[in-house]
Amino acid sequence: MDEHNHMKKVVLLRAPCLVSSGYGVHSRQIAKWLLSHDDEIDLYIQTLPWGSCSWIVDIKKSADIEKIFQKCKPLPEGVKPDVSIQVQLPNEWDPTIAKYNIGVTAAVETNKCNPAWIINCNSMDCIVVPSAFTKDVLEKTGIILKPIHVIPESYPEVFDDESPAQSKEVQEFLDSIDTSYNFIVFGQITGNMEDIDRKGILQTIRLLCEEFKKDSDVSIIVKTNQGKSTTIDKYHTENYIKKIVDANRVGPYPKVRLLHGDLTDSEIFQLLSSPKVKANVCITKGEGFGLTLLESARAGLPVVATDWSAHTEFLNLGKWVDLTSSLVDIPKQKVDNQIFVKGSKWAKVDDGHAKKRLRKIRESHSIPKEWAQELSTKIKERYCWGSIKKYMDDLLLSALK
Repeated sequence: MDEHNHMKKVVLLRAPCLVSSGYGVHSRQIAKWLLSHDDEIDLYIQTLPWGSCSWIVDIKKSADIEKIFQKCKPLPEGVKPDVSIQVQLPNEWDPTIAKYNIGVTAAVETNKCNPAWIINCNSMDCIVVPSAFTKDVLEKTGIILKPIHVIPESYPEVFDDESPAQSKEVQEFLDSIDTSYNFIVFGQITGNMEDIDRKGILQTIRLLCEEFKKDSDVSIIVKTNQGKSTTIDKYHTENYIKKIVDANRVGPYPKVRLLHGDLTDSEIFQLLSSPKVKANVCITKGEGFGLTLLESARAGLPVVATDWSAHTEFLNLGKWVDLTSSLVDIPKQKVDNQIFVKGSKWAKVDDGHAKKRLRKIRESHSIPKEWAQELSTKIKERYCWGSIKKYMDDLLLSALK
């Protein structure tokens, strides 16, 4: 290293920065914060895979990704970082990598985590989580001896653009929808049965099909995949969604439209802010943060979601359509004794209550739309990039000095 770099602190970010996933987005936000202090630190990024999720292959997809790619380089031989920031599950953290080690995790979407993770937390110098919910899960599982900082995620900056870019492909998709009331459902399919599908995609499709079976003016836009953004994944996902719809829809209504593949932040905003899209329905069993719900709330789209876990923290800044749930044991098939442990609970939404809420928002949309517009203003104040960057500066910058 040259003399100038030698004066800087060496920081290693170990994270799935180039993967299309929730953890990938979170990693890129931390990378963006670190890059904003590039004059003060010597940054190295070790990019990791995340499950079966797709890699981002187009590094020119955004300026942030291009900058991240430039920092994906090995540490100079014999150099131990001053600080590491590791965005992983707690059992994947390495407390020996740097002189000061920060672990970042959303942990698990149930009411308690693997007790072994508490040992992992106490081996680090501090822990960062995206929600008070995640902090509570860790603290209820065991005694955390190290500081835990709650630093939420931000919605994309392009959501604040006065003239956001318009995608021809997204507009053509929206133009092809001939129904006036369209629900959108976001999330990766995480199980082939309702009980084990954490995101609740299967239950959501079933309830919408049952409740609007006679409504020719309702469509369900399903933005999903089974892990990747490939043509093969699209083929399998189309077939799978067709099976779910055929099993739960007695006639041709409601119509169902699949949206598959990666969307840019601008395209997501274009979709969520379209007058054709009326509500985001998320019958999730639990969220460590809930980024697509934050994005919907910022876009002024009414949100219909489970009344439990992390997303309620930002939705409760205003009014929204909450769905009554009860905590139930996770199914035996979900127990892997790594992420999900026996005796853990997550939310189960009541079918009858959910249908009533969905019917009500369909028949009286103006009030939830007013709520959504009021909530959008509060989301902008608290969860814009400037606010989240300040959180990071206040809580983490001292470690980099």
